Amino acid sequence: MRSSRERKKLSDSFSAAGRGILLALFSERNVRIHFAAAGYAVAFGAIGQIGAVGFAILALIIGLVIGAEMLNSAIERICDMYTREYDRRVRDIKDISSGAVLVCACISVAVAIVLFTGPETLGRILTFFSNWLWLTIFLASIPFALIFIFMNWGKK
Repeated sequence: MRSSRERKKLSDSFSAAGRGILLALFSERNVRIHFAAAGYAVAFGAIGQIGAVGFAILALIIGLVIGAEMLNSAIERICDMYTREYDRRVRDIKDISSGAVLVCACISVAVAIVLFTGPETLGRILTFFSNWLWLTIFLASIPFALIFIFMNWGKK
């Protein structure tokens, strides 16, 4: 059986990870963009009834993109600790890590296209939004998503 000290260490690890997620969410605009997009993707998945396998795939690509963006943010912060002056090597490191996020995001868009454009799924989504009330609620959510994304939640 594990001691309370070992359990505390595990709980400290989860606490630090949760703090890191919140820190990224409230200090990094691009992380908020990905979270907002993930929220819409999950909603569209539910409306389109993509099923358990579809949601598993959706969860994987959401985790891939948000995880890549968080790693990119961490790499950028490490680089900024190294120097604030122009350095070709730092630029290359930042460009490579942001390129990795772009690759993940492009793959996620391709997967989403496959998940959401099947005739039955797309039909369900279009039928759902043919109801003016649901369409109005969806359109009204967009300004809130933009506020969430672009609000200055605090400095890095």
